[in-house]
Formats: sequence, C-alpha cells, structure tokens
Amino acid sequence: MHDAEVQALASQVLWAAFVLAVLFGAIAQRTHFCTMGALSDVVSMGDWSRMRQWALAAGVAVLGFNAMAGLGWVEAGKSIYAAPRLLWLSHAVGGLMFGFGMVLASGCGSKTLVRLGGGNLKALVRAIARRPEFLADATIFNRTKSPVERIVAATRLLRWPGLRNDVSLPWMLARLAQHPMTPPNVSGWPKGDQWLNASNLHVWGELANELATRGFDWSGAQVGPISPTVAHLHADGPAATAAGRATVAFS
Repeated sequence: MHDAEVQALASQVLWAAFVLAVLFGAIAQRTHFCTMGALSDVVSMGDWSRMRQWALAAGVAVLGFNAMAGLGWVEAGKSIYAAPRLLWLSHAVGGLMFGFGMVLASGCGSKTLVRLGGGNLKALVRAIARRPEFLADATIFNRTKSPVERIVAATRLLRWPGLRNDVSLPWMLARLAQHPMTPPNVSGWPKGDQWLNASNLHVWGELANELATRGFDWSGAQVGPISPTVAHLHADGPAATAAGRATVAFS
C-alpha cells in the first residue's frame, strides 16, 4: 500500500471508531448499560432487563466477529482469543479481580466513561486512578515531596523509632517552613514544584546529613545510638561513608 492509501485507511478507521464511540455512549447513557448493574439488578431486585441487554450485546459481538471472519475481513486464528488451550485459572482469577474492581469502583469501565461524559468528577478521579501509570514507580518517585513527606520518608529509611517524640522534630519542620498545624492560609500548604527552591533544598541537605550522622561525633567516632540502616552500612565502611550513603539515599 502507498502512503496515501495508508493515510486514507487510517482516517476511515478513526472516523468509524468515533461514530461507534458516539453510538455506544448514547446507547449506554440511555439504557444505563453496565455489567455490574445488570448483576446487581438480578440479585437485589430480580430484574433481568439489563442482564438481557448484556446477553444481547455479547451475542451481537459473537455473531459480528464470526461474520467478519467468514467474509475474510479478519483472521480468527490470529486473535488473542484463539489460544491452543483453555487457561481456566487465568480466566477465573481475572474474572474475580474484575468483579471486585467493579464493586469497589461502583461500576464497570463503560459505566465510568458514561459518568465521566456526564460531568461526574468522581468518575474522572476513578478513571485516572485505574490507570497503571498512576501507581507506576516512574510516577510515584518523580513526584515532588513536601518537607513533612521528606522527613517521614527519611525516618522510615533510617528506621528511627519514636519520631513523634523527637524533640528536634518541630525545629526541623520550622526550618523547612512547613509545620502541619500552622498552614499559611485556609487553602493549606503549597504542592509540587513550589517546594523546589534553593533555600528549602539547602536546609533539607543539612537536615538529611544531621539525621544520618546522629550518634557520631565530628571525627566519625560513634558516641551514641545510631540508625539501624547506617549501622548496616557502617559494617561495610567507615562511619562517614555510611552516613553519606544514607544521606544520598533520601535526599
């Protein structure tokens, strides 16, 4: 196929997908089509109306696919459903996960899209939270942490016990310009990149070093209890190196 033919075919596919999406949205909005809703109606009210809708949709999909395969439009043997054997355990576990997910999310994926199209912000948040990218490491670890989150993360990494009883905790938060009980205004604390400024990062570097080097004097000799994490690192090197590694890890 030439480039012009490929572009024309891509345009046709996009327009067809758009038309089908509009039709599906209109029908789902009008009929309240939802897998979980169909099951809920049968169990709680004995109403099979939406279950019949679901069965009709499944039947149309099966007949339509076989019709396209018979006309040679698609190759059934190359689809993801043409497995050489029945993966019953995968189907069972996947079905259970899908069922529990629908209950927790108050609807299936199609219902969430319909609610989102109607302006439901809860559905928007749910749709975002369902995305695998939302909980991916690349997302979580690239988020700018607030000073309180930094101190909590450092304390967990260093495994310091009794954080809430630490007499220097209020002093640390004051230096980082965030005390949980005294926000600057009724809107709360700033979020995101607003914490990325030279002054705040400089202070955090000093505090991170202070947390990691607790229990050592200026010469590197141990004079008191040290963090279990630093103690583990200390076994492989001098105290200054161990504390420095810990500081870099949570800075």
